Amino acid sequence: MFPKEMLVVAFVAVIVFYFVSKFFTERAMRSNEENEDADKTVAKKNIQHTAEDCAEGGCGMRAICSGKEEEQLEYFEDEELDRFKERAAEDYNDEEIAEFREVLMTLQGHEVAPWLNSLCARGVTLPMALRKEAIALVNMNKK
Repeated sequence: MFPKEMLVVAFVAVIVFYFVSKFFTERAMRSNEENEDADKTVAKKNIQHTAEDCAEGGCGMRAICSGKEEEQLEYFEDEELDRFKERAAEDYNDEEIAEFREVLMTLQGHEVAPWLNSLCARGVTLPMALRKEAIALVNMNKK
């Protein structure tokens, strides 16, 4: 049989090997996650947004239409629209579309894009019936 000292040395060697391999595995995984995060950041920076993106209601980007970065989303007193969170753009009835249109028509030209961004960030999708109007208002304000 093996001497007891050899068994202890073998046991310690296995434990050391386990922790060394665990260290390098975690280090490699962390490095991969950092590279993926960096790739996602670069991909986000390369996206060109248009007024149509704002009206799509799902982009989650701030100040797309105005073309400038903002620290915070602008606040609009339209929290009644939050009940439509995560509703599909084509699932609104005429009364609900009228609610959105009422808010849209009360906005000044320079407020339309921030309002669309606010809806987008809150997960509220603009009704399909209003998208062309909203895009036209944003584009008209850009000129």
